[in-house]
Amino acid sequence: MSRPTVVIAAQAVLDIDAARRLADYDDLDDAGITRAVEQLHTQRWGRWDLPAHLAAIDRLCVVIVERGHVRRVDLSRQALGSESALLDALVDVMPATRADLVDWDGHDVATLLARCVATDRQLPRALAGAATHRLAGWVAPTAADHPAPDRAFEDECRAIFAAHDVPAAIAPGSIAARASARTRLWWRLAHATRRLHPARRADLETQLAALEPS
Repeated sequence: MSRPTVVIAAQAVLDIDAARRLADYDDLDDAGITRAVEQLHTQRWGRWDLPAHLAAIDRLCVVIVERGHVRRVDLSRQALGSESALLDALVDVMPATRADLVDWDGHDVATLLARCVATDRQLPRALAGAATHRLAGWVAPTAADHPAPDRAFEDECRAIFAAHDVPAAIAPGSIAARASARTRLWWRLAHATRRLHPARRADLETQLAALEPS
């Protein structure tokens, strides 16, 4: 674990501007357009979650481990004014070198790249050359023909493995909770595969806990 590690959790919402370019929604407000698009996707494909070309990143939480130090960065589209500003801010906080990029099933990482394409932005250098690690394949592997997507089991794994680690002040379903749980699962995996010494893991856990709401 000599390279920097970046653990990512993203929350996306409908890209209203993109939706308006695809259809005429007359005088519907943003909430009305969101309901209309979700209903359309449910009717067509049986699920309402949107593909990344229609899903703008609204919030992003990353945990960065570099040279033995843990940082947590929370970025909000509302606070920064736009998704483009959020992606630009992400560049400023990333390590300068190639990183190990950790996600649950690769979906948030793929969404981040898709949104850089949508906004005509570059990924941070550390992420552009990153080795992506998908926790689901190690923590909750399923049979190849299992009908459930990998992400269906993340909440279960968080409840089983990490619920006691996440402070009560962090909402269970928030991206902050997901980022914290993914980070702890990554360290648990590294410990299981003898890549992380127990004492080093304990130090990292202490650092992360100090960054979370008490």
